Amino acid sequence: MATKSKRPARKSAKRSARGTAKRASAARAGSAKKRAGGAKRGAPKRAVKKSAKRASAKKVTRKKPAKRAAAKKAVAKKRVAKKSAAKPVKRAAAKKAAPVAVAKPPVAVAPKKPAAAAPAAKAALAPAAKPAAAPAKKPAAAAAPADPFRTFVWHDLMTANIPAAIAFYKSVFGWTIKEMPMPQGNYSLIHSAGRDMGGFMHFDKPGMGSYWVPYLEVENVDAICRAAKKLGANVHQQPTDIPTVGTFAIVGDPQGGVFAPIRFVTRMSSKAAKTPIGHVAWNELVTPDPAAAAKFYSDLLGWSVDVMPMGETTYRMFKMGDLQVAGCVQPPPGKDAPGMWLPYFAVADVDSAASRATREGAMMMMPPFDVPNIGRMAIFMDPWGAPFAAFKAASA
Repeated sequence: MATKSKRPARKSAKRSARGTAKRASAARAGSAKKRAGGAKRGAPKRAVKKSAKRASAKKVTRKKPAKRAAAKKAVAKKRVAKKSAAKPVKRAAAKKAAPVAVAKPPVAVAPKKPAAAAPAAKAALAPAAKPAAAPAKKPAAAAAPADPFRTFVWHDLMTANIPAAIAFYKSVFGWTIKEMPMPQGNYSLIHSAGRDMGGFMHFDKPGMGSYWVPYLEVENVDAICRAAKKLGANVHQQPTDIPTVGTFAIVGDPQGGVFAPIRFVTRMSSKAAKTPIGHVAWNELVTPDPAAAAKFYSDLLGWSVDVMPMGETTYRMFKMGDLQVAGCVQPPPGKDAPGMWLPYFAVADVDSAASRATREGAMMMMPPFDVPNIGRMAIFMDPWGAPFAAFKAASA
């Protein structure tokens, strides 16, 4: 009986041991599952946190360039604002300073070229920042403004015998002659009262005597020649360049009066208020048809014409604006001759000049006479056929 009772106890002990082992393994399995589940549950959270941190880092890095770009734009706007604010100040300063440097030098500048120093140095805008600084040199042509265009500035005698003509006119007017080398040969320059005023040119054409040619300073010699031909004039010499001097041509008007349009390299300076002794004081066109001649010169040069009675004839005054340029008159009855320009030379005493001229071989065409409120004058023809006059103004 004792042996039988021991077997069930052993079996129950084995069963309880097996149950305990199963429970222990089950517990171990459960804890492993829990740990695995916890790991699974925690992994997404950590991943989410990491991705969130990365996203925030990206936002920060994205925000930084945006902030930098905004800062750069702000700086650029400030610079543009500063420049735009500074420009009017500079321009205003330049405008205020310009009259100091150019328009108000110690000597008056030519009124026709206020922006550039008339024919001298250009005025730079740089000195505008220093308006108090005076120019180192005075403008070369600041002493006097240039004559208006389309007025007479020079006179040449066209003659076949230059040496004899020089001797004659030196005796009558006391001129000094200077020889100037030219491409065509020497040019005899007339100098009187400290200024050059004309010259002698060789001219030898059969059947034609000597004559005086007045030079008109114009803007464009070629344009004047083209216009003159359309109005019926003859261009005796086409536009010709003289190195360092300018461009000139010789034109005969429809009635025969010869003149020379010229454009100097450097503009001629203004005439003195009183014509110096020995210089041309007046130019007069003597022509068979004064009305037609007046229309020609008016159309060609833009001169206005004042018509006034003078004794038994009519005198026409050519004007450029308010400036009296020349006169125009018909020759005395019975004097049939082509048109010609007659120069009036200023002298100290008309009667003495007339005496010298006739002594040297001139023909007296009109002896000395007075014109009320104008002056005293006499008209001659030199030994080679060129008409000229001596003149002294009433106020001289």
